Amino acid sequence: AWTLYESGQALGIVDPKLKEFNEKEALRVICAALLCTQGSPHQRPSMSRVMAILAGDIEVTEVVTKPSYITEWQLRGGGDTSYATSSYYSGSTTGEFREKRETAPLNSYPGIAGRIDEGR
Repeated sequence: AWTLYESGQALGIVDPKLKEFNEKEALRVICAALLCTQGSPHQRPSMSRVMAILAGDIEVTEVVTKPSYITEWQLRGGGDTSYATSSYYSGSTTGEFREKRETAPLNSYPGIAGRIDEGR
């Protein structure tokens, strides 16, 4: 997501199955998401600010910077930051999610996968 945003192609994050969508609204969601992933709590917006951004009541005025976890990972010798462990919706009426695993930055840190799984 960051690589696409940084190269001015943030809308590439949007699911290609969506034939039509409001580009301005999609960019608002993407910017809010990137702000929420900042490493320092002081750089992250409050929840009320996020809600106002998503509702379109306020514009994103903060400079969105590369999330620190990406920078730290790259400094430790990481490579491609374009993918991570993810899930996808199966399309069933029961709301079932199926897990799709790929090797990525999160799996490169010893012990991080266990910490993430503990939160589930």
